Amino acid sequence: MVEIIYKTNQSNNNNNINTNQSSPAIDDSRVTYRETCLKEAGFTKEEILRIKEQVANLNVNILKPLGGDHIEQVAQDAVKLSEQTDSSVVFKFNGYVIVVSKGKTSQEVVNDYNAKTEAAAKAYWTPERIAQEEAKKVDRHNELEAIYPTLPKFFQDWITRQGENNYGRDGDIVIAKDAYLVASTLKAPEAVKEWYDLDYEKQIEIVPGISDGHSGFSFSQMANLAYHYLMSENK
Repeated sequence: MVEIIYKTNQSNNNNNINTNQSSPAIDDSRVTYRETCLKEAGFTKEEILRIKEQVANLNVNILKPLGGDHIEQVAQDAVKLSEQTDSSVVFKFNGYVIVVSKGKTSQEVVNDYNAKTEAAAKAYWTPERIAQEEAKKVDRHNELEAIYPTLPKFFQDWITRQGENNYGRDGDIVIAKDAYLVASTLKAPEAVKEWYDLDYEKQIEIVPGISDGHSGFSFSQMANLAYHYLMSENK
């Protein structure tokens, strides 16, 4: 589902713009009015200039994708609106401005969006940035490997059993070290169960220092590991 938030090709009675007349002054007023509509719809000055490159008079309909929309559905809705109004349509999806000119198919709209995302990713992931990220991964790996021998054998054995089937060695060390932190802080299996049922903000307040970036599954796995460590006789 999408919302048609404004048709910029409507007449503007407040400013006395009559779409049935034409003159340089009226045409300029129309463009200015349409720029205002686009600004009110959340388009920046730079984005409006890019739209102008494709639709010089800004005679476009504006769509606003709703939460949970997929690009394929939005593309179909935009093409349908373009056909119904015999004018171009513009919308923003995940921060990318998409102009649907008359005659475009929904697949061409999807292709335009994919091309923009691929170009952005290519521009972002320069060789220098890739090298920096790889260096960060190496540093992080070394930090985690330094933590591994400090963990009780219970956790070391658990990491070994996971192999590469869980989150990889680095991810498993993070889970294990956080589990050890939880167990060391709460000290009792029942306390871990009670802690796990709290809101996340309260959990972090009670056990500060847990790593950022846990998924729901890795967090539950970490809590479960802490519980079983405290239940174990081989600490």
